[in-house]
Amino acid sequence: MTSTVKVGRSKKVIIQLLTYAMVAIMSCNIGEAQTLIPPLDVTIRFDDNYDLDDQLREWAELAAATVKEQYPFLIAMLDSEGYKPPGSVKIIFSNLLSGGAGARIRNGVGEILISYNLKEEILEGDQIRNLGYMIHELVHVLQGYPSRDSVDWWVREGIAEYFNFFWYQRISDISWVNPETAKYNDGYWITAAFFDWIVRTKDASFIKRLNAACREGNYSIEQFKVLTGMSVDELWDEFIQSFN
Repeated sequence: MTSTVKVGRSKKVIIQLLTYAMVAIMSCNIGEAQTLIPPLDVTIRFDDNYDLDDQLREWAELAAATVKEQYPFLIAMLDSEGYKPPGSVKIIFSNLLSGGAGARIRNGVGEILISYNLKEEILEGDQIRNLGYMIHELVHVLQGYPSRDSVDWWVREGIAEYFNFFWYQRISDISWVNPETAKYNDGYWITAAFFDWIVRTKDASFIKRLNAACREGNYSIEQFKVLTGMSVDELWDEFIQSFN
């Protein structure tokens, strides 16, 4: 019985990886991404009031390297006509940030902000999961929407978490989604799991096309029907049925 579960899970992981490879191929030649896209300039800044030590400085350097490494791949998968991504990103550690992490564009420069509240977690928790914070916020830097309010928050966060969970962390087990209580507009990991299912079962280019519509100011809930031929409610119902 145990071996059957393992085989089933392995098969699911293989299918998932093949899907993501297809996403990359449809976006561009991912092998050429690092040569086609200029290298990202990443700088690290610690506010004066941030409690700094060698361990945190080492993690910050790893975070910067991760951002620089993933940048060309994310650009390739979020590219759209006329879009010019920022060529530099600042990673700012500050205890003035009320939340855990955030992102913004200032004068054409992307900024990823890390709160002091996250210090203990990022130093002691799972490294891949914690670096996922950087992927999530880097996607926000690259989404390029006309304004924060031009897109439903759950779509914005679902896209960012999709790349964190399913592209970077390669998560395949979504047993944490409760089909009885979850809703497509719960945002973050719930919406990310929903989007991943659409990518795997309906359209491998869904995320790229949805983000392009958002970036061009054309977002509405009707985009789900435009992109997949099914309404968001129809897609969600089928997603929930897949748990049976």
